[in-house]
Amino acid sequence: MADTRISQRGVAKVQTTAGALDALVGITLNAVKGKHSWDNNNIKDFGGFEYGWDARNAHIVITLDFELTAASQALAIANGAFLLEFAQVTLSGFDLPWLNTAGVGGYFTGAWCYHEGGDLNLSNTKCGSGSISLRKFKDPTQNAAQFVIPS
Repeated sequence: MADTRISQRGVAKVQTTAGALDALVGITLNAVKGKHSWDNNNIKDFGGFEYGWDARNAHIVITLDFELTAASQALAIANGAFLLEFAQVTLSGFDLPWLNTAGVGGYFTGAWCYHEGGDLNLSNTKCGSGSISLRKFKDPTQNAAQFVIPS
């Protein structure tokens, strides 16, 4: 979320990690790192030369680094727990629209999936911290399917 108290001139830039995670209320985000990825299939002719390409499973993986801060110690402690495997996480309030649940242009819509785990770092000299890894598929149907338990 942009800070309206700041006026800038010159080169445009995005300088914030402002945003909210519904799964961890009361944390302070320090950094967000994203990676766009897909499975690549190269199609070759009889001579072994590439003449076609196929991209499947396009997705973004983000890593969110945070500190365990909150309005109370009890809430900070509550946020010091790991999420359940494949938990749905809703992001909102980010300046970059693809980070939010709404996605962009019909792509990357829906919840993020806690898919690779995370880490927590505790110390007696500074605030606790941690990071989580989240994934979202480009295709909304494929993205929603990762939360469905097969019957």
